[in-house]
Amino acid sequence: MPGSGGGQSARSNSFNQNNDRTTTTTPGGATVIRGDNGAVIKGDNGAAVIGGGSYTTKGGTTIGGAGAAGYYNGPNGATHVGGGGAAGITNGTESAGVAGRFSGTAGPNGGRSGSASGIAAATNGNGVTRVAGGTAAGARGPGGAAIGGAAGFNGQMQNGRFTGTAGSGSAIRGPAGNTWTNRNQAAVVNGQIVAGQHWNTVNGNFTHWNYFGAGWRGYYPNAWWPGQWAVAATAWTAATWAVAGSYVGVTGDPNYYDYNNGVSYQDGTVYYGDQPVAAADQYYREALDLALRGEQSTGDDWLPLGVFGFVSQGQQEADKLVQLAINKQGILRGNYQDTVSNQVTPVFGAVDKQTQKAAFMMTGNDSLVVETGLYNLTNDEVPVLVHYDAENQANRTLMRLKQPTQDGAAGTPAPQQQSSQQVSPQQPGPAVID
Repeated sequence: MPGSGGGQSARSNSFNQNNDRTTTTTPGGATVIRGDNGAVIKGDNGAAVIGGGSYTTKGGTTIGGAGAAGYYNGPNGATHVGGGGAAGITNGTESAGVAGRFSGTAGPNGGRSGSASGIAAATNGNGVTRVAGGTAAGARGPGGAAIGGAAGFNGQMQNGRFTGTAGSGSAIRGPAGNTWTNRNQAAVVNGQIVAGQHWNTVNGNFTHWNYFGAGWRGYYPNAWWPGQWAVAATAWTAATWAVAGSYVGVTGDPNYYDYNNGVSYQDGTVYYGDQPVAAADQYYREALDLALRGEQSTGDDWLPLGVFGFVSQGQQEADKLVQLAINKQGILRGNYQDTVSNQVTPVFGAVDKQTQKAAFMMTGNDSLVVETGLYNLTNDEVPVLVHYDAENQANRTLMRLKQPTQDGAAGTPAPQQQSSQQVSPQQPGPAVID
């Protein structure tokens, strides 16, 4: 309120100007310092910095930037920091820009956590944009335990298509120094994920290339076999998203289900990232119901999706295989083969055309359901979620197995050979996935 001398309280609106800087004290006691390109807000427990502006050179190049940052001192000695910013430059034809953000927290007992993300892009006059980006996060406990993760991409956009590489990684280190890591890198070419070194290793170790052909069928009279293929193909033929999506009648962009990194279970709830999506039993029931849609089918034309091997993290050989095909109604059919027991079990399932989620089961096992996405099944590495029942699940990867040609290159299959690998099958029993 006004004082007796007609001046205002210094605390409510103290004003000071020094060269290009203006300082103001708010009624709550925070100090705001303003300059030509930004401001600093300082309070009892923290500060924030905000800046921005642009400049055009005499040559016509425009340079601009904006940003914000802050820190806060919380109770018990905890400190929180965060910020973000962007900058760019253009001459009207070519342009480049960067943007990013960060945050972090330090606790009183030595625990720390932080995250950061950023993206950079540059476009030339021919419509080609080079892009790169990534995220990283980590936490360290007072006892030395640490967990971290990162993901990134690098490539170019032209005519609406991205070509480049994408990768992710995570690590957990205990106080004693023991470390667990999970890393994956794959190339993205024209919208399809082309696998990396793990895929090469699994394919290099595989030898059962004479499976799922005409000669193989004679050994397993109870195996599923198509009335006819929708295209000139074999069971090993892969389908791209453009072919599979169009054949089934799925419209829109493909949905990628990243079960190895994006889906988790906690206290009976299923999460996508940090968002709860369903109770665990309900989520299992939805996958089971989807698979059961495929018990009956009409139509004899089947599009092959290929042959895959089930592998877990670090597994170098595939001894459990699944061969899959789909019809225009979105019904899945195929065979599951355990190469150790030499047992073959027919597979059935379905794809939900709205969500593009796929689920399939093995005949004779009423509880085990494998869940993935239709787009996943058009790639070389396929994250899947294996439901053993309503309470037990496991992440696995289906590695596409590409039949080699006679000279060892992937493509047209080499001539079938009657291999000693084909022996009389054992008595059938419920199929299982380790």
